[in-house]
Amino acid sequence: MLVALAALVRVLVPAAAPAWTLQAIAVSGLLWSAGFAVYFVAYWRVLTRPRPDGKPG
Repeated sequence: MLVALAALVRVLVPAAAPAWTLQAIAVSGLLWSAGFAVYFVAYWRVLTRPRPDGKPG
């Protein structure tokens, strides 16, 4: 949701208020980063442990 919200902010805010373009880019970047930070924390354990079937890769 955060990444989707970042995309909306990046597109809609400059379209509605061109004077706020730089602020929209900054907020969008923060939302995007927060979204992937949440993903990283949620899936770190799944992505770093060995496979359940014991095969490589």
